[in-house]
Amino acid sequence: MSKNGLLSNCPVLRHNLTKKNYVEKMKLMIDLCLKSEYANVNILLNSYFKISFVREDEKTDIFEFEINTDELYVGASLYVYEKDGDSVHPIRYEGRIKDLNSDFATLEFPKKFLRIFDPDKEFYLHYQPTNFNAFMMHAALDLIGRENFEDVIFPKGIIHKNHEDSLKLNFFNKQMNDNKEQEMAVQQIFSKKDCRAPFIVFGPPGTGKTTTILEAIKQVYTMKKDAKILVCAPFNKHVDEITMKLMEFIPKAEHKKTLHRCYASTYDPSEIPKKIKTVTNLVTDQEELKNPGLFMNYQIVLATLITAGRFAYHNYKGHFSHIFVDEAAFATEPETLVPLVGQIDENTQIILAGDPKQLDPVFKSEQARDAGYDVPLIQRLMDSNQNYRDTMVIKLLNNYRSHPAIIKIPNELFYQDELKACADVKEYSRFCSWPHLPQKDFPVIFHDVFSQEVREKSDPSFFNLKEIEVVYSYVNKLLKTPGVKQTDIGIIVTYRKQALKISAYLEKKSIKNVTVGTVEKFLSSEKEVTIISTVRSCLNDEVESSVGFLKNPKRFNVALTRAKALEIVVGNAEVLKQVPCWGSFISYCQENNSFIEDKLREEKRKSKTKKAKK
Repeated sequence: MSKNGLLSNCPVLRHNLTKKNYVEKMKLMIDLCLKSEYANVNILLNSYFKISFVREDEKTDIFEFEINTDELYVGASLYVYEKDGDSVHPIRYEGRIKDLNSDFATLEFPKKFLRIFDPDKEFYLHYQPTNFNAFMMHAALDLIGRENFEDVIFPKGIIHKNHEDSLKLNFFNKQMNDNKEQEMAVQQIFSKKDCRAPFIVFGPPGTGKTTTILEAIKQVYTMKKDAKILVCAPFNKHVDEITMKLMEFIPKAEHKKTLHRCYASTYDPSEIPKKIKTVTNLVTDQEELKNPGLFMNYQIVLATLITAGRFAYHNYKGHFSHIFVDEAAFATEPETLVPLVGQIDENTQIILAGDPKQLDPVFKSEQARDAGYDVPLIQRLMDSNQNYRDTMVIKLLNNYRSHPAIIKIPNELFYQDELKACADVKEYSRFCSWPHLPQKDFPVIFHDVFSQEVREKSDPSFFNLKEIEVVYSYVNKLLKTPGVKQTDIGIIVTYRKQALKISAYLEKKSIKNVTVGTVEKFLSSEKEVTIISTVRSCLNDEVESSVGFLKNPKRFNVALTRAKALEIVVGNAEVLKQVPCWGSFISYCQENNSFIEDKLREEKRKSKTKKAKK
């Protein structure tokens, strides 16, 4: 069925979200994403594959097969069928993706698969989407249908302050004393309010969003001994980082009785950071997997949004006094609801922290996107009404990361020019006299590259060989600069294939510790220096086909706000000027004499000028 046909058959998808259609519309969008995920991968897998045996493990056997895709992910399930003549054998074997690299997927199978395995045989692979996340989101929406949740998802945002507001907090992070917005955020989180509407910490890049949340957790943990705190984020990486920070704060002797990091039972224990293995359910006590009630003994529990939802079905409503959701802008609305529905009562405080101006939630369905599924709960609430923004949202303004020249354009385009550069001057100025700067004291460069993007037959992802050479030239110059380490440098690309090509190129030059990846890899991180390779270089009448991912302003914002002291962008200026945000950045560099024109383009321009004079 066509996209328009689907929308016309489900008119609720074309309507704005309301109290009346909320559950129906959210469920439809979840199902659209699941179907799209299923279809995208199985189109890719619609052929026979050779599978290679790698090794035997204690409980499973490891195999691999060759594939190039962005669609699969670690943990995904694949059903494998043995080829039987012109068809497939009816018996299937379920494998799980253990690892993905540039050209291969590593699969983990039960021992029984090895008994029928023949390296000369071909196998048919069939992707099975993980329904658990969708199930948890559907279950949360079912609970909303039975509970009064209106004041959480459609709040009016009126806050009534009480006597606790007058308590002056002694901050553990002394920098808070000089930051009015951070101080106000922690104070409001600590001071109980008599409504369940989520309190929002809006944290633009480098403003200390997670630092603010950590300070609030520390204050509640220290000052309110009866408090029970649930800390969530969309991905394990973010939850692990918060866990490690809290372990540094809480005395080691109290770790096991106070703090607990809860993982899904399917999570690979080898992926758990060594530092936090003493406080996890997968390593310390397997009994906790069978009895979620044991988690209730801890003052602070940390989990991903979906994993935290398991507590909602064991009658622990009201157990948590505070529920914190960090990186809330990177989760879909129903995903954010999973740890909330069934667990909050009239006394529970909900705190959402994030930046809706950065990356959207990740999903594949364009129909769901058109229906508004890309709008996370934190963004919808911030956009709901002025009263809510005035009373329930604190916007952090002090940028502690970047040189003023680096944040200027993102600040103007996305943050109403309200961000203030507050990083240490000595740190952010370390490259202001770098000999390779076109303009001294202006550590931002746009290097114009007139080249051609290419794709390999087996992979739809783009790469650009000339840009790779230019990127390497800057890496080489930087590593010859006294005091610069490989780990100081991050290379941000817009296409996966470009990341793989750059990594391989650097490895040949014995450079192995420079971080290379797409924009998503750099979310919530920073580097002394970033080099951005934009890849696309084909100038078409259709902007969509010329620039692809580059037209997304949120990806632009993330890419241009990771650098602390030096930012270098490598790309085709004529192509990028088609996109307003990139056009603004290029004009900015030209105005500040930090634009390096491609030599071929420069020669053509000078030749035209000479002819015109004649």
